[in-house]
Amino acid sequence: MASRRQQPRPGAPSPQGPNPAWTDDLPAKPIKNALLPRLIMGLVLLGLWHVAAHGIKAGEVPNSFLGHPFRKTFTGNGMIDTFLAYLTRLFSLALDSPVAEQRIQLGYILCMLTPTVLIWVVEGHRRANLQAFSGRVLTFPGFWALMYQTFAIARTGPIYFLFTLLASLNPLYYRPTARVVDVDVARSVLPAVVLGYVISSVLLCLPHWSSPGAWLDLATLWQVAPVIVGPLTVLFASILRRLRSGNEDADVEVFKCKDLPHLLTAYATLFWTTAAAHLCTLAYFALSAGRLSLYRAFFDVPLPWGPLGDNWMASVDPREAFFVVLRWDQIIMVATSLAWCLWNVFEMRRLGYTTTTEALRVAAAVAASPVMVGPGAMYAGTWYWREKKIAETSKMEQGDGKKER
Repeated sequence: MASRRQQPRPGAPSPQGPNPAWTDDLPAKPIKNALLPRLIMGLVLLGLWHVAAHGIKAGEVPNSFLGHPFRKTFTGNGMIDTFLAYLTRLFSLALDSPVAEQRIQLGYILCMLTPTVLIWVVEGHRRANLQAFSGRVLTFPGFWALMYQTFAIARTGPIYFLFTLLASLNPLYYRPTARVVDVDVARSVLPAVVLGYVISSVLLCLPHWSSPGAWLDLATLWQVAPVIVGPLTVLFASILRRLRSGNEDADVEVFKCKDLPHLLTAYATLFWTTAAAHLCTLAYFALSAGRLSLYRAFFDVPLPWGPLGDNWMASVDPREAFFVVLRWDQIIMVATSLAWCLWNVFEMRRLGYTTTTEALRVAAAVAASPVMVGPGAMYAGTWYWREKKIAETSKMEQGDGKKER
């Protein structure tokens, strides 16, 4: 969860910036009217949310796992225990699959979700969201993690981005002083993601055939893993804040972009990690000599306009139905992330933070990213570029930079 921020001390730079005419120094002239593009983007997100409902449905769950009964008590709270038990039973369908494509599919999806876990925690601590009423709903990353663990990322992602779209209506939302994140949070978010999400995902994907009970416990742990990343980030940040030497006010530090190198390191780490995982996955399929099917692993889903319609689950067994839902979940979220990344490229050009030539070049790279480096790297790479573009205007806002002509 986002921590409570203190108000800037007297004499600290204001979020509005000291130079009202700083837009004259931007790389390009801002585009003033964005109402129509915003409406189109909103309709795209609503359409993706609607399509996601076709494939993502609750299915049958098994009564045992490798002959081992399911745990019924986790916390002592009846409602929470029932919820965790259902998710564990449902997710157990993926653990002991004899189909190689399905095992690869599970590991790939968990890996590609990592940048989303990290970025949504960062956005939960973004100054723009903390200070604007319309952005407050984005400051609870644990809530959003609970939503996509419960209702799937394909349903949650479009709604999350819609709220961000609404928050960005604030004219100060993309100002350099609104970009900043608490420096200790910026230092803490990557370790929190690794400890809270990555390790549990790796342990879940490792086979534990001789210990089905432990495997099920790992499946339960993974259900809450994305939820605890936010609190872990706050915990680590509070420890760093106590240990930090020096007396400089944190509200002054944020205006010096001290968070930037830590955020860029986090984005770059996940970019290269997820890109490597994507390329290794493609290479593994290519070297399988036809034994493995890329289509069957990632694209074999019933279409909404197909002959079976919403009744497709009646023709497949529960395990296959679960993996179909996973594939549909990933397809919709990749499409949603692609649309959102392209929108943010447009936003940087609309604000004048980048030139038309660079925006077109980056948009082309983003469009090719799902195939070339994978959807996870696409999201992390776009946020790396976006973070730098907004931060680069900080000196211009203070009157220290000039537009290159």
